Amino acid sequence: MKMEPQEVNEALGRGFYGVWHVLDTYELASLAGPGPEGTHRVLFPNGTIAKVYAPILHPELPSLFAKLHPGDEQAVINFARVYGHLTPGAVVHGDPLPWIWAHAATVRLCVQITHHLQADTVEGLDQYLRSLRGQWLDDREYWPCTQVAKQGDITTAGWPQPRYHTMQKREHAIRHIARLIRRDVINWNIAGIHFVVQEIDGKDRSVFSCQSLIDMVYWHVANAINGQSVRRCANQRCGALFIQTRQGQQYCPARWRQNGRQKDSPCASGSRVQKHRSKPAHQ
Repeated sequence: MKMEPQEVNEALGRGFYGVWHVLDTYELASLAGPGPEGTHRVLFPNGTIAKVYAPILHPELPSLFAKLHPGDEQAVINFARVYGHLTPGAVVHGDPLPWIWAHAATVRLCVQITHHLQADTVEGLDQYLRSLRGQWLDDREYWPCTQVAKQGDITTAGWPQPRYHTMQKREHAIRHIARLIRRDVINWNIAGIHFVVQEIDGKDRSVFSCQSLIDMVYWHVANAINGQSVRRCANQRCGALFIQTRQGQQYCPARWRQNGRQKDSPCASGSRVQKHRSKPAHQ
């Protein structure tokens, strides 16, 4: 097992006592489920613990997790090989892929709203809220309404439509509802993080503690509200929104490398290749 003592100590310095395990192997299996859906695919961790790290020190987590899209099973495995499974129960029951993808979409929802709020474009924010349509309460189409992941469940959630009597109050009403959606979704999914008293090195310390990796993904989304910028990846073939982990960052963050020699993200290196190929050949 590869332990990261420097990470653990730095996490404690930030008032956080929580490490996560990455196992040797991650595999997919098909399990029979109740209801009309039938079988569903599940991510299972196997083997022994390969490494232990502190998720609080990895603000790239939500941006990389948000890149997981339905149907791309290999992307889920690649993410797990670096950062591990999402819940402690995965060792026994696995993490269902539909649930993982629902959480990834919910993270994208929060990042998208944060991007519009930071850009201060009320028209774009209004259009985005209106695009969140679904059946809610009385089975009529409603907005803003969308499917979200809420801890261990996937549910349809709806919020009040922006109400205003004058155009002067329109912007405030739209931004208020957008912030309400973001608050609700984040708060639902960081409920597993607690402030506790823990014995550490023979002494009692008050620290934050997490129960699952998915908690920490939303913790970093919440931290982005306090000054971190959301921008669109400069790689034209990507264009995904990501949370900047350093000032001036133009591309999606790279995956963590345990040896400390961090390479550029695929988006950054791919963009350089595209620019090189687009240069006219010398005569």
